[in-house]
Order: sequence, then structure tokens, then C-alpha cells
Amino acid sequence: MPVPGLWRGPACRRAPLSLAFATLVAFGSCAGYGAGSPGAATGDGAAGGAVEPLAVPPNAPDEGRPDSGRGADRAADAAYFADCAIQFGMNPADQNWTSREIVFADAMARGMEFGRVVRGQITFDSAPVIPPGEDPPLLGEGWPDFRALAPGEKAGSRLMNDMEGSMPDGRKSPYVVTWDGTGACGLRGQGVLRHQNRTAQRVEVLVDPAAAGGNGQLVLYIDESSPADPVRNVHVWLPGMEEEKPLFWPAYLEKVELLNGGHGPYSWRAMNWNRVNMYGRAGGNLLFAFDLAGSIRPGSPSQGTRRGMCPEFVVAFCNATHTNLHFPVPHRTDDMSEADYAAFLTDTLTRIRDGSPGVPGLNGGRPFAGLDPHLTLTLELSNEIWNSGFPQHWWMQRQAKAKGISLHAQIASQIELVFGVADAVFRGEDAGRLRRFVGAFIADPTFAGQILRSLPKGFEVDSIGPATYFSPRHTVIRGWMQGASRETGECPNCPTVEEVIAASRDRIADLRRLLRAHRELADRYTNPDGSHPALEIYEGGQGIVAGFQPWVGPANLAQRHPRMYDAYVHDLVPMLIEEGVAVVNWFCFMTDQNPIGGGGIGPFGIWNDMNQTITLPVPEEYRDEGAPKAAALCQGPPRRR
Repeated sequence: MPVPGLWRGPACRRAPLSLAFATLVAFGSCAGYGAGSPGAATGDGAAGGAVEPLAVPPNAPDEGRPDSGRGADRAADAAYFADCAIQFGMNPADQNWTSREIVFADAMARGMEFGRVVRGQITFDSAPVIPPGEDPPLLGEGWPDFRALAPGEKAGSRLMNDMEGSMPDGRKSPYVVTWDGTGACGLRGQGVLRHQNRTAQRVEVLVDPAAAGGNGQLVLYIDESSPADPVRNVHVWLPGMEEEKPLFWPAYLEKVELLNGGHGPYSWRAMNWNRVNMYGRAGGNLLFAFDLAGSIRPGSPSQGTRRGMCPEFVVAFCNATHTNLHFPVPHRTDDMSEADYAAFLTDTLTRIRDGSPGVPGLNGGRPFAGLDPHLTLTLELSNEIWNSGFPQHWWMQRQAKAKGISLHAQIASQIELVFGVADAVFRGEDAGRLRRFVGAFIADPTFAGQILRSLPKGFEVDSIGPATYFSPRHTVIRGWMQGASRETGECPNCPTVEEVIAASRDRIADLRRLLRAHRELADRYTNPDGSHPALEIYEGGQGIVAGFQPWVGPANLAQRHPRMYDAYVHDLVPMLIEEGVAVVNWFCFMTDQNPIGGGGIGPFGIWNDMNQTITLPVPEEYRDEGAPKAAALCQGPPRRR
């Protein structure tokens, strides 16, 4: 039931500034672990009503920091967040060639690992690259090595696919491909109309985003590359971006800043940008060894490979949007020694703190700044180590068995290592902005409890928390599937879209009980200064995923249905507040809302694509524009009471 007066009205809003798959949270279910009706909300739940807000970093001078255009709004942002009953953060989707999120002004920054081009067609077979990390560095390190290709082969990188018409329009203002070295580059795909104005290291390409029903592929092809002067430093500037060469696609920053009534997200959990679930995988294409030489840097060929994004770009995004950074780091894997892992962590965290030197052709050649001093860094070890679908779980299991200790003790030992390195980097005046997060498992509060008990006495933990998804109960889904036939397509008991949403909302009561147990767990853990960890949700939202099951149609329609707005506004958010949740990092920013089958990340995004819009400011009475999740989160949370 709704909480009267808790969400509606102008509280915590102002006019906007400008317009791997998700967790297996339901005891291993890809649909998430949800709940039922929370019942009548009184605002004085077991956790004592609305949680006290986290400390909001004060204003600080901007000398030496990039101008985000929002400096004058920092005081308003601080006042806004201090008055909210809960903080709304966000998880982005993967930043790669399949993502609907267009993060960078340079499409090469989302490019896939280089593939071999055989008989004119790009394949998923890895193309050989010039080895990185040599001393002295090799010319063109990380870029395709044409000397190692078979006769007639070339190299390429997939840039975009299945964008539902949201690929930037290059029919009049072209995409511009530039490169260093001796060779020839171009773009191919269903939407490529023609190349024009070609010179030795530049070519313009006209691209129609509506081709192939708006879902055409866009691929960079490197057709020639001199062994003595290899093609390198390729950029694929989106329309209108070549002259200024900004780091980020302006439309992306604008869309992110719509959250929280125009104040932008409170925090940004970079798990998908860091691709931590890819580290240590065995089997499949395009595997990589976790090594120091291959660490992603600003000058790396792409930020869209399975290694993830360099920390400088994540920090630049947080600085530009004035957003606190929640940063998961990968686990050590079998590829790295403990010494090299500590060196990796030290290097990564130092680059977050201090930034790094400039790179010609990027960011105007300016040095990359460290994290703004009035933003916080929340550090997390990997992601969902409880989840047997991820390699980090099995690595921890193997390590625990080899050492003769419990899984929880092994996880605690790695948390101690990671946070210990962080304490050494963020010391002195930087110590106060480092926060330590321990992930939990919503279905089993004892999982995090045993990790906390395995940490050494006096170990500081700033926050703990699980993922929190709502979706239909498995017993309900089994009832829908009774009599269904994949062969004939018959489904006599399949639900309507309204029934899918109602069944999902019914599970929020289960979430309440489990979150209360996690709140009590946090309250029992005492830090050296007498404080207790805050309860934070590292991922949250609806988790309705039907895959190949016959109720996939209503499941996908639920993503756009007005009652989904009610589920967030009247059910989930009030329950989170009453159970003492301080921060919820929603999952996630943008994905296809109509997926069929088991591929992709699922319909978790609050937006479908970059072109989708809603009325802003969000009206007091919900207006059905097909984006209920975006409307709920752009409206922002209720004020504190």
C-alpha cells in the first residue's frame, strides 16, 4: 500500500539541468529474489523509520579539477541529498559494442576485442596484437599485428549493434575515423552509406541509424597496416565530435543528470564498467590473462573489452556528474601472484586518487584528474562472490579448500588485503573519503554474517548490503507454465501483464523480512569508533526475466506498464526506507526492454535507449510515456521525515 504523502509532491526535486547479466538473487534464480505486499506502512518500521542520511561531502574549491558545468549547483545538490530519506545511486550497463548506453564521444572506446577479418567478413576469432608492456614499448602496442595474420586476412572491431534506431545519426554530419600510422581504415555495416573526403589518416563516413530496422551493425575495419608503421590510435568520432574531441558523449551525461530531479545519481557503482565478472573465466572466446601489462589505460585501443574501463575514465565521469564512486575491483584469479595483485590494486587506487598524465588525442591532451576531493570512494571486492555463476565464487572456493579454511574466511582474507592496500593509498587527508563495502546475499543473511565474523577484530566496515530484486515467486511461475507447450506455443495459464506485475509486487514482503535481518546484522557489527555499517543495496529494482518461457511477452510489457511505476513508488521505495536502507544503487541505467531468450543482460534498464524521453520535471500524477522506471527514478526519492 502507498504511504500517504511520502512520495508525491515537490519534495527533493527541482527542475532538471538538461534533458553479463544481472544477479542470480533468488536462491540462484535469474529472475531475482523479490517479495510481496508490504502492508500498511506507518513510517516507523523495525529499523526506526527513515535512516539518517550519509554524510554529504561539503563544497570544496575546484582548482585543478575539470569543469563539469555543475559547480554552481554543488551546494544545491548537497542540500538535496541531505534532505532525502534514501539515496538513489545507479549501476550502468556494460560499456561495450552491444550496449544501448552510448558513453563516449569516440565509438572506438566501446569497441570489442580485435577480430580477424576473413574473406571480407569479421569473425569472432581473435586477431593477433602487438604485445603490450614490453620495455621499451613497441610501436602500436595493443593494436592489430598484421605480420601475424594469414595471407589475405585483415582486422576489425565491432562498435555497435541492435541499437533500435538509437545509433547517432550520421546521414548529414558524418562519423569521422582518424588514425596514426600507415594504412587504411573504414566503417562497414548495414547503415554505412558511403565514405568521403579520405586522406592518409582520416575518412568521413555517412551512417543511417534506421538501416536494418534500426538494428544494423557498425564495424571498424583496418584494411591495411604497415608492419614498420602500424595503424594505431584509431578514433571513431561520433557526429559533431571531431573538433572538440570530448571524452564523453554529451547526450549521455545529460541523460544521467536527469536522475534525482536533475541532481544526477548519488553514487555510481562501476561493476559493469569494470567487468569484474569477466576476470578468471575459463572457456569461451576472447579470454584474457589478468596481468599488469594488459591493464587498461587511457591510451588502450578500447575501453569496451572484457578487461573493462580504465579508472581514469570512470573517475572523469564521476567528476563530470559530481557523483560518488562505488568501485568494485576484480579478484586476484590464478593468473596473478599476490605481489602483482597488490601492485595492481595500488596502481589502480593511486590513479583514482591522483589521476595520470595526459595522452595525445584524448581529453584535449590534459592530464586526467583524480577523484574530486569532495566525492567519496566506496570500495568493494569483486561482485556477488556468493554467486556460483561467476568465476570469483569458484576461485574463492578453490583457495579456501587449498588453505583448509571456510569460504567465508577466504573471502574475509581477500577483503582484508584489498582494504589494506586502499588504506595505504587513501591516507592522511584522503582517508575520510574512503568507504569499505561488504556485499551480502539477500536470500541468506548468514553469508555476510560469517564474513564479518571472519574479519580481524577492529576491522572497519562502512556499509554492507545485498541486491534487492522483486519478481514473481517460482510457485506462481510454475502455475503459469501448467499446460504450456513450446512446440505448439499454447499457454492456457499464461498471465496478463497486470498479473505479472501484481505477482512481482506481492514478493516485496519477503524482501522486507530479509532486509530486516541484514539491518540487524549491520547493527551487531561495531567499528572501532563505535559506529555501525550502513545498509546499502548494491543492486536493486524489478527482476522480471522470462527468458524463453511463453510468458515472456507479458514479462517484457511489464517494463513499460504504468503499474511498474506504482511498484517502485508505492511499494519498493517506502519499504526500503522503513527497513533502514541508506543507499540503493538501481540496476541498471539502460538496456533493451523487449529481449527474447536468455542472451544479453535482460530488461533491467530504466531506459530502453538513448532516444527515449519522458516529460520533465516528472508530473505529480504519473503520465504514461512507456518509461515508468525512468519516471520513478528521475522524480527522485521522498524527503526525510
